[in-house]
Amino acid sequence: MKKKLKMMIIAIALCVSTATNAQFSQKGDWVLGIVGDVGIGTNENLPLFGFGAKLQYNVSTPIRLEFAPMFAIETMEIYFVKTSVEVLEFNLNLHWLLPIGERINLYPLVGISPITAISDVSVFGTSVGGEATDWYLGINFGAGIDIRLDDDHFINVELKYNTQWEGLLLRLGVAKKLGNTSRHGNTRRW
Repeated sequence: MKKKLKMMIIAIALCVSTATNAQFSQKGDWVLGIVGDVGIGTNENLPLFGFGAKLQYNVSTPIRLEFAPMFAIETMEIYFVKTSVEVLEFNLNLHWLLPIGERINLYPLVGISPITAISDVSVFGTSVGGEATDWYLGINFGAGIDIRLDDDHFINVELKYNTQWEGLLLRLGVAKKLGNTSRHGNTRRW
């Protein structure tokens, strides 16, 4: 009985938060931003730092799609052998926006991330064996928070687990709404 009551309260809270979300993120909003990733964990395959961009579109008031290409370079040098790996990751994520106040949205995320890695090994500065390119597919699970600075600008923090990296990635970003509409429905010009 308690479990059913908890589920009903959660469902009602989601419905109420979705209904009140219109003041923050509205259907049709486009957002463009820049992001940086920091790998957290002990997995040696996890990139330490990455950077990229994000393009977000609100399909409906609570549901947002995100395309975020990320680039990372990892170089390791042991004595005279240098290994270099360039990673390009294409994140396609789905966010469910849950407002907690007028300026803050929490969101769970789920998505996929096709990843390409180009590796090269050099000895004494000379490439040996040429470059190797591999493709992988990762699944993203996580959560984030958007904090609205004003009507057009946001900062966000995300923590996600990627099945390919087998580790956590902390993402920090800043973003700006494009082709914005005010809360009263009037289109603003730049």
